[in-house]
Amino acid sequence: MRASGSEAPPAWISTRVTRELGISYPIIQGPFAGVPTHRLTTLVSNMGGLGCIGAHGLDGSALSEAIGQVREETSRPFAVNLWVSTSDPGAAQVRSEEIAKRISCLASYYDELGVTSPVGLHSNIQDFDRQVRAAIDSRVPVLSFTFGIPPLEVMDECRRLDIPTLGTATTVEEARALEQAGFDLVVASGMEAGGHRGSFLRSAADSLTGIFSLIPQVVDSVRVPVIAAGGIADGRAIAAAICLGAEAVIVGTAFLACAESGASEAYRAALLSKAAGNTRLTNALTGRMARAIDNRLVSEMTVAMESPLPYPIQHALIRTVADPASIDQRAELMALWAGQSSSLIRSTKAAELMTSLIREADICFRNMGSHSPVA
Repeated sequence: MRASGSEAPPAWISTRVTRELGISYPIIQGPFAGVPTHRLTTLVSNMGGLGCIGAHGLDGSALSEAIGQVREETSRPFAVNLWVSTSDPGAAQVRSEEIAKRISCLASYYDELGVTSPVGLHSNIQDFDRQVRAAIDSRVPVLSFTFGIPPLEVMDECRRLDIPTLGTATTVEEARALEQAGFDLVVASGMEAGGHRGSFLRSAADSLTGIFSLIPQVVDSVRVPVIAAGGIADGRAIAAAICLGAEAVIVGTAFLACAESGASEAYRAALLSKAAGNTRLTNALTGRMARAIDNRLVSEMTVAMESPLPYPIQHALIRTVADPASIDQRAELMALWAGQSSSLIRSTKAAELMTSLIREADICFRNMGSHSPVA
């Protein structure tokens, strides 16, 4: 835990990231698109970490509202995460006849769930320009981006307003590109991470590197501070990431399993089950490669959807099954995004998890003689 009295904080706690972002601990909550996380975001920030709003599924007005909710409950820094690329090439050109054909292939699932087959799809392609405008106009404390680099004018405005920027890299090449674009911090995202792979220079399939191989390579390649993400679910992983040169970590799936995350009871129960130990990278659920628990939906769709539709059309298609399954708490037919360290999850309350992450990491460094490479 944090040193008391006049003692200096442990070296692993005081990093360039904590100083840049104005937080007490180098622990960042992973963003969860489509999950109402404002309770979790505020709790993590109030405990000294950096809470994060996953804004991808929110339009500009909804994002402004979510930012306002968080601000009502915390005066500490928090982040908003945006997807720079919100749709794949060809998404707007998918013909209605092709959509109808794909819907008909899912008829047995609609029958099983007792729902009417949809007539069409609502793909909900978000307008990045409106989203980023809402975030900047709200003067969010921190802005993070994935799936690419925003336009130069966005980066310039963030710099002018002193809004720190985080960019997501899945390769060394992407990390260098982010630094050259002017990002203040680079997130090195390993293939162990749950949810979507944020690759943007090459395909996700050609950008798969494990986090503990990726961290030192990125640290050696850029001058800006590096944040580690992917498969980090306890204090041991935090200590390992920092020993390899990272100056903060992102914890996603472990926070998603907590009651405050906004995830459904069935989803959280699945993350705490033995099934969570078996995850798969697949593009069958959304059209973009993402890691999820290998349940019945993932297994059957990976076989049935050899050529998925572009994102977000494929996502909208699979949601016609996954959404009613979620309402019925049918975990085997839900899209259960999860990282590879789900079996390490022990806490179901966010405050308990945050406390244990700090305590475990501190114990690791004390056992190493309180040595940390970060200063």
